[in-house]
Amino acid sequence: MKQAERIHHLISLLKTQPFESHEALLEALEQRGVENTQATLSRDLNRLGVKKAHGVYQLPGTHAAIRIVPAGPNLLVIKTLPGRASAIAAEIDALDLDGLVGTVAGDDTVLIAIRDLKAQNQIQKALLEKFT
Repeated sequence: MKQAERIHHLISLLKTQPFESHEALLEALEQRGVENTQATLSRDLNRLGVKKAHGVYQLPGTHAAIRIVPAGPNLLVIKTLPGRASAIAAEIDALDLDGLVGTVAGDDTVLIAIRDLKAQNQIQKALLEKFT
């Protein structure tokens, strides 16, 4: 596979879900049919300017203050900086997304209840676009 195709898949993955390790990225790339090595992945991440922030790899220019993590078929969890969860929950509620049941905010965590898995995927995508 050409470098450009490999990079395209890598960017697509980094935009759609959080990755905490090279191993997880390599596995996700492999699921897309992209064969890669640890060394090549490291070089690709460096070329793209990808940095690790809040425990996950971030593309340059993305908002590193939040991390969205699926927590089952009807839940998403947002990890954010201390003191920001209530404001983020209010923003999510104001979006009035189809399938959103509600949010519960702590200090640095927002729990998002969702009607079903299909809605979860759509809501996660909308939140990634909004907050990253």
